[in-house]
Amino acid sequence: MKTPYYIAGAYVEITSVCNLKCIHCYNDSGKEKNEISVESFQNILAAHDNKEFSLTISGGEPLLHPKFWELIMLAKEKGVSDILIITNGTQITEEIAKKFVEYDISVQVSLNGISEDIHDQICGEGAFKKTIKGIEHLINAGHKNIVIRSMIAQCNKSQLLEFIDVMSKKKVSTISFGTISVQGRSINNKNALCMSTEENEKILEMLKGHKITKEAEKKGIKIDLPGASYNSGCPILHPSEEKVPITPRIDSKGNVYLCQNFGGEEYSFGNIYNDKLTDIMDSPAFNSFIKFCQMSLCYMHDCASCVWQNVCGRGCIAEAANRGSLQFTDGHCEYRKKEYANKLINEQT
Repeated sequence: MKTPYYIAGAYVEITSVCNLKCIHCYNDSGKEKNEISVESFQNILAAHDNKEFSLTISGGEPLLHPKFWELIMLAKEKGVSDILIITNGTQITEEIAKKFVEYDISVQVSLNGISEDIHDQICGEGAFKKTIKGIEHLINAGHKNIVIRSMIAQCNKSQLLEFIDVMSKKKVSTISFGTISVQGRSINNKNALCMSTEENEKILEMLKGHKITKEAEKKGIKIDLPGASYNSGCPILHPSEEKVPITPRIDSKGNVYLCQNFGGEEYSFGNIYNDKLTDIMDSPAFNSFIKFCQMSLCYMHDCASCVWQNVCGRGCIAEAANRGSLQFTDGHCEYRKKEYANKLINEQT
């Protein structure tokens, strides 16, 4: 029987070391000192077989990995052309910026406020100036694919339009927004960071239609907004006739997870220190994990009495796990119910 999945790429946290202690960090970077070895990184690259394969390198702060450029060269030699580095920007010097251009590597810089007082509330005192300097180095080096990424939080929600306006005047390719995932350090900072799904949805709708957003897009800048702060169901757990792409998360200890939203080693189904990524994704352990998640969808407590249970995909299984149990929902049922009801009404009119 052919597998209904294929490896579309990998999200690799090459180190847990970080020079910042951002209060929203989903993997609690900087707490431990783990690093992906060169040998284990080669086990990841084994998944690239001259087909479309994207490699996202994150951390911690990836530029603090002592063999960062050796890992990059291994990926380039393997033929991986789609490489994205996710960085806090504080370690980007003129020389590093030039290297990113030379090796044609996309760079995503985390900037969580357009002013020092807001960004530093999230990322720590002095972080804003260093990150802005790193962005300037990339721009001055002539980098053509700079992504500026901001998480939408309580403390910066009033600045989001100004954020787009200011950053669209820079030579960046994409301004990206995300919503806070309640994992890692954000668990203890929920009140300062997180908003309700309803407020997140209102903010996203406002950003989509605002004239400042449209003006930025006219300049050729991509404004990357999540389609919603919730989803209807995991496509990996509801495979269609088409093969479903998977981009597994690999943490700094080498543990492999279904996606970036999964945390906790109990949800890992392999380790790239022991096996190649291709073998892990084709293993009985992976298949058992998928079946376990699919079975869990059938036993979510709140779904048994829901009138939409036959059409609902049960939302994000990883968010359900983050709430404490796979028998819980992801907490966004109210919004899926409205979505299904509106769809039914529209079909009847």
